[in-house]
Amino acid sequence: MKLYVMRHGDAQLQASKDSLRPLTQTGIDEVRQAAAWLKQTALTIDVVLVSPYLRAQQTWQTLSDDIHAGQLFNESNITPDSPPAIAHESIDALLNALPDAATALIVSHMPLVCYLIQEMSGNCAPLMATASVIELDYDPQRGCGTQLRTFQPK
Repeated sequence: MKLYVMRHGDAQLQASKDSLRPLTQTGIDEVRQAAAWLKQTALTIDVVLVSPYLRAQQTWQTLSDDIHAGQLFNESNITPDSPPAIAHESIDALLNALPDAATALIVSHMPLVCYLIQEMSGNCAPLMATASVIELDYDPQRGCGTQLRTFQPK
């Protein structure tokens, strides 16, 4: 399967709770760039897993203007402080329960996105800029894959 791991767009630094930080206009613009790239790369996304944090939800809402998703899951195990191994296991469990899915997108946070790339591919991922995406050729049954491409907004 093709798996896209994305960091949310640029968000405001202050809010009453970290989970309530909204995207900035810069973040929305970054996400629109990522949406254009994803639309060229994967015409449809079968499964989308999104962190429940506001900035990740807003990232998906902005992406969804251009990208169709088959199924959407709000995944509590992909927040910024989630243990990478637990996040990886829960992602694989969900993807393995959907054997017809050929494409999936994860919208999450630093540092988890880098840890997930390392867990899933065995490669150290560079620090991901906001709204950047790493594409993997991924096998959820084996829990591993290969990095293919990276998108980073300008």
